[in-house]
Amino acid sequence: MIRQPLSEGDIAPDCILADPNGNDVNLRSDSIAGNPIVIVLCPRLSTAGKELLTCFSQHLDSLSANGARLFALTLEKAELAASQKLNFPILLDRREKVFSNFSAPRERPSTFVLRR
Repeated sequence: MIRQPLSEGDIAPDCILADPNGNDVNLRSDSIAGNPIVIVLCPRLSTAGKELLTCFSQHLDSLSANGARLFALTLEKAELAASQKLNFPILLDRREKVFSNFSAPRERPSTFVLRR
């Protein structure tokens, strides 16, 4: 089944993923919901992917000042994700379910902004 990309106004798909330490994070939980959410789907932590995550990391204060929460999602293994030393959570989508639900490409990073 081919999914259509999300459009403005669409309800975001469920997104419950583990961080590299095995802790589940639900992006629709009460502690996160109600804030704008920026999701960077970075399939591989290649040089380009790492540069993109570094760029977002450098702008985290600005995003936070506007109430936004920032998360990265990757298809990589926990060890590689944990080694990134980001100042925001990186979550693991090892089964590619969330990438599929968001119709995100697997060959390049993509970004979604979810409003409250």
